[in-house]
Amino acid sequence: GLEVTDAFGPITRPLPLASASEGITLDVSIKSPDWAQFDRVSVYINGETLRTTNQLGIPTNPARYTPCNAQIILDSPTAFTVNTVTLPEVGNAKRLEATLTGVPIPSPGNDYWMVVRAEGRAGVSKSLWPIVPNDFVDADTLENRSVADRGVYALAVSNPIFVDANNNGKWDPPGVLTHSGSPIDQCP
Repeated sequence: GLEVTDAFGPITRPLPLASASEGITLDVSIKSPDWAQFDRVSVYINGETLRTTNQLGIPTNPARYTPCNAQIILDSPTAFTVNTVTLPEVGNAKRLEATLTGVPIPSPGNDYWMVVRAEGRAGVSKSLWPIVPNDFVDADTLENRSVADRGVYALAVSNPIFVDANNNGKWDPPGVLTHSGSPIDQCP
């Protein structure tokens, strides 16, 4: 199992973790309000990052980073189904639900971490506009906007999941992976 401690003692309860020789599968359950549509689930393993640049190609200051490619990308409706569920106990409110079971996770051979990301995408899911617009300016009002305007798409990320792949009873961090090079470099 894995137990994380700090100066005040244990901060998590021991978790049973599989070893690399056992193989890892992941089960994911996603629930969201019906106005926060999602259609893609991605898994990042020891996620490499790339420093972002502004419109001129100059690295941002302060430094900002974006994740590189996910190791696993699953899209609805081929890899999973999003169902609408009515909740009578909450005035017949609706929510979206999806469950993914037994997703095989490739092990890098040493201890690793992973995060799961659920998101909506343009052309597939509805945006969060007008609740979360991405292009309003101070002079804008709802009266001079239309449903053709763009908005931000739903996005949720899990807490990290730490895997003791070498089965030594503790988690050995893999270090920070940052793609370096010129500002115009892309993720590998």
